[in-house]
Amino acid sequence: MTQTCGLRQNGVGLIEVLITILVIGLGVVGLLQANLFSLTNSHSAHLRTTASASTADMLDKLRSDKEAAIDGSYDIAFGDTITAGATMSSINLANWLADLSNSLPSGKGSIACVALGEVCTVGVEWDDSRGESGDSNQQFFITGRLL
Repeated sequence: MTQTCGLRQNGVGLIEVLITILVIGLGVVGLLQANLFSLTNSHSAHLRTTASASTADMLDKLRSDKEAAIDGSYDIAFGDTITAGATMSSINLANWLADLSNSLPSGKGSIACVALGEVCTVGVEWDDSRGESGDSNQQFFITGRLL
């Protein structure tokens, strides 16, 4: 003869509920961390795309004002400031630098043109400390011929 205890468990025990809450909580934390990682990288990619478009735009402006570019009227270093004057080069440079500082955090630009070969290098620098790598000085350069 087997004797059975009259107590039978009905429902879910407290420890099972606590383990379930813990597992769900870890899953939610993982999803939030993945979302934060995605947003950080998305913002970094947006800044790089803005820098790329800005350098390409300036290279097109250099091609449209080829003589001034070859003469060195567009040559600037990172951190230089330009005030818009009467020449096409000073107007283009002042507008470009203003656009960089408005569209990129700590955005700066540089241009170096070489008369031999009619080649110009356009660079953009910005602060990407919020990005994945955390570099405060990201740089992007494009080199092109003035055809």
